[in-house]
Amino acid sequence: MFYRIIDDLIDDKLKTNCFVLISGPIGCGKSSIAIRYANSIVNVDKNLVSNILLAEFNVEKLLAGKKPLLVENYDLLEGLLYEIKSQCNKSNNEGSFILTTRQIVDNGIKMLPLSLYESEESNGMISILELFENPDLEISGFSSNLGIEDLIYACCRGGFPKAFDNENFMKRYIENLINLHEDLKDIKKVKSILKVYSRNISTNISNVEILNQVQRDFPTMSKSTFYRYINALKKLWIVFEIESWDINLRAKSAIKKTSKKEFIDPSISPSILNLNSEMMIYDLETFQRFFENLCIRDLMVYTSFRNSKIYYYEDRYGLSIDCILQLDNEDYALIQFELSRLTFDDAAGKLLKMDALIERKIDDGTVHIQRPKFLAIITSIGFSYVRSDGVKVIPICILR
Repeated sequence: MFYRIIDDLIDDKLKTNCFVLISGPIGCGKSSIAIRYANSIVNVDKNLVSNILLAEFNVEKLLAGKKPLLVENYDLLEGLLYEIKSQCNKSNNEGSFILTTRQIVDNGIKMLPLSLYESEESNGMISILELFENPDLEISGFSSNLGIEDLIYACCRGGFPKAFDNENFMKRYIENLINLHEDLKDIKKVKSILKVYSRNISTNISNVEILNQVQRDFPTMSKSTFYRYINALKKLWIVFEIESWDINLRAKSAIKKTSKKEFIDPSISPSILNLNSEMMIYDLETFQRFFENLCIRDLMVYTSFRNSKIYYYEDRYGLSIDCILQLDNEDYALIQFELSRLTFDDAAGKLLKMDALIERKIDDGTVHIQRPKFLAIITSIGFSYVRSDGVKVIPICILR
């Protein structure tokens, strides 16, 4: 049984809310964590037709279990959330319902696949949230437990709990996608889209170019069909996009606006491309992009309490920042993802240049934000330390 960072958040919300909603991709462990708090369970997905009929004729019977009642995949029954809210308005009893859904929703607790800290592969010596609270926090001298081959293995295996016991989990996971959304009708088309995403992971490739590459396999695929597939994959949390940081640092025409493409878990890329950890050790240039996807997943998990947002920045003058990590109070950090120390100087140079640009724009009144809380390079393995220029270097296997 894995410890999950959102455990404490669920516990707190059950004490103050009538229902708690947990959303996340299928297979991330929503049911396993929700069951810990539930006294009874209704899985809408099982016996769906019977549940639809019962909800139509006697919805109170469907929701009559001992509280807290776990209602899995509640969104498959139209109007069920309205009925739950209605019951909550009448009783106002805290901790009555726990709801789960595999689709993205605006409200509720978002659950992702396991981070390296949750799978006990990161020793968690440095908290990213503590760095926001205290940028001068002593971080020097902590060492990662993993070597590069261990990290590659962890990336290729991924963070879905069942992948830890079944090396073929991701293959079956991908094959099953067409059963999860009505718009994913053809697994071959799904795989073609995912392959293009995988080859361009952590880049700001345009959707037009993705479609052009998919049409090499499916020349008759229309734009509308392509976007139906993309939107379905987004709703299922399989793919997501990182938007460009919309801040007035340069002329609008100078800043690239195309979103960066990512997977909810870094294991999807190597799986769809038929790559394994033994092969990846000889192709570290490709692994760099998978590594960035892994870091983004973990940062989202570690800052989930703070409703964090992640952006990137790139302009036509050659300045690019991999990650602007922003918390709910508008505090933010500038972060570069670098696999090897050979690129640390270049990465630090970009961070410092960006920091200076922000400071200059603040001083002349062009932007109305604070300076970043800290600048950091998140790397693969080794020791944590602070460079002489003030940039922090932190292996991903030390973070929590």
